[in-house]
Amino acid sequence: MGNHYCKGEYSPETKIGASILTLQLEKEEKVFRLKKDQTAILRFLLSKGITFSNYTPQKRNEGRITEKTYRSIANIAFWFCATAMVTLLATAALNAVFDGNTIYQYKWMKETMFFILIPSCLFCVILCWNALLFQCNYVQVTSEALILKGIVFETILPYKHMRKVNFSQDFSKQPSPILELMDKDYRYRKYALRGTAFKAIDEITKTLRAAGIDATNSNR
Repeated sequence: MGNHYCKGEYSPETKIGASILTLQLEKEEKVFRLKKDQTAILRFLLSKGITFSNYTPQKRNEGRITEKTYRSIANIAFWFCATAMVTLLATAALNAVFDGNTIYQYKWMKETMFFILIPSCLFCVILCWNALLFQCNYVQVTSEALILKGIVFETILPYKHMRKVNFSQDFSKQPSPILELMDKDYRYRKYALRGTAFKAIDEITKTLRAAGIDATNSNR
């Protein structure tokens, strides 16, 4: 198995770019979208002797890695505005539903409002707030770790614990970079980078390689 960042950029079935897990079959390459039990799948394949075909351990450069932050103000502002707009529209819709002065011509119209409009509004609001608070991460590189900073949480990923990093893209939602990480114990993790611009990914990839990490960029 391997990660090929120059092949299979987009799959209509999976709606993603080339994943960190690309199985090389006898006559074709199959790209998989890992949704759950990612770590178990990786460890199972390794236990069967199926190893990464293009995993190339990197040597850390002797020079010091310059600390730098890759933050897209435009991306973050977009999610702030989108969340605010959806919240205001949902609030207005819910006010109209619960307004005692609202007159419905047919009874089924009122039932439709309660059972379709209200859940739809709540779903959209939760979706936008989740993207803003938990997925709008931007990247900061330091001499010892890759730091993902979000609105609420900060995640520190030390270089010494990383084995493989791949930057992919999720086409099924608002296009945004995704960081796929496999650590030294073959644990798989994935992080959305909605607060980072695509144009910064190449530079981040080069920095990770300089830090001794096998990093690839599937967005190219």
